[in-house]
Amino acid sequence: MKYSLFLSNQHSFITITNEAVPEEQGAIALVKDSYANSMVPILLNRYHTLYIFDTRY
Repeated sequence: MKYSLFLSNQHSFITITNEAVPEEQGAIALVKDSYANSMVPILLNRYHTLYIFDTRY
């Protein structure tokens, strides 16, 4: 897939934790579309945990 570069393919649910970001910076849920893969690296710099949902799978 063209936009699967950062998440290595398509998944219905992914949890990513960035230990370099303090836990106090919280978590965010991302409802994924075809462009969301490009947002993941940006959000990982700001949040401790990302919950990514893809309703297509």
